[in-house]
Amino acid sequence: MSEVASGVSKNPRDIPIGYIPTGTTNDFAKGLGIPLDYISAAQHILNGKPTVLDIGIASKRKFIYIASFGIFTKSSYSTSQSMKNILGHAAYVLSGLKDLFPIRSFRVKVKTDDMELEEKYVFASVSNTYSFGGLFNFKSDAVSLNDGKFEVLLVKDCFNIFRLLSCLIAVSKHNYSHKNITFFKTDSIEFISEKPLHWSLDGEHYVGDKAEKIKVENKKIKIIT
Repeated sequence: MSEVASGVSKNPRDIPIGYIPTGTTNDFAKGLGIPLDYISAAQHILNGKPTVLDIGIASKRKFIYIASFGIFTKSSYSTSQSMKNILGHAAYVLSGLKDLFPIRSFRVKVKTDDMELEEKYVFASVSNTYSFGGLFNFKSDAVSLNDGKFEVLLVKDCFNIFRLLSCLIAVSKHNYSHKNITFFKTDSIEFISEKPLHWSLDGEHYVGDKAEKIKVENKKIKIIT
């Protein structure tokens, strides 16, 4: 889906995309109200209407709904297909738990047009979705899929598993006032680190630059919803 959207976004023709979800978690499809049953999804394409969506572009690649690094990120691209076939979404959860021991943080400078932060982060995401990984979700009224801005979630170094769990619970309850959590919207953001970070772009592995800039391309694709 990400590859198709990237190609279509470069085409001068107005081409709507029909999506039949075949993944394990399918956060993107659920957020758009696309049925997860193959036949229903195909009928949906025939009877639905195109919805305009924003997409993101990292320094080298485009993505449609999330770019992230840190805990749980590796599980999105390293969990084996056979494990996903057997366990479904639980495979991601089990694989993600391995990232918690030990808790690894990354010192990163975060820059937008309005602010500059520098902290050790255990997780960061730049997203255009109501939920991701089957673990995190945002209030529906906090997210617009075509407003020209993506939601940024930063989780600072939590030092131990108990504080990390308190952060995860706070995110699940949409409590962004937690002292270890930063949440905001932006159309452009840059992550600067001593070494290139390993990202997940729509679930695919991506090694960024030491200075990785992410921008939003407003109303760039149409998906039938």
